[in-house]
Amino acid sequence: RVYYLPKEKYVGFSGRIKERLARHKNQGRDITNSKVLFRSRSAPLCLMIESFMHFLGYKGCNYETKNKKRCCIND
Repeated sequence: RVYYLPKEKYVGFSGRIKERLARHKNQGRDITNSKVLFRSRSAPLCLMIESFMHFLGYKGCNYETKNKKRCCIND
């Protein structure tokens, strides 16, 4: 699922949305009015949509799974 945190202008991707939102809240992000923008069982498709939203200017993070490198976008 690709989700959106409107108060943070943050877009992310997670297969476990409830747990991910709880983690965001614990990290101090405002999860008020969060929305699921897209649902799919295809992780590559969700990552592509998340990356496109980051390209449009939304905050968020992307991960390279091979090298386990973290890349935060627009923070």
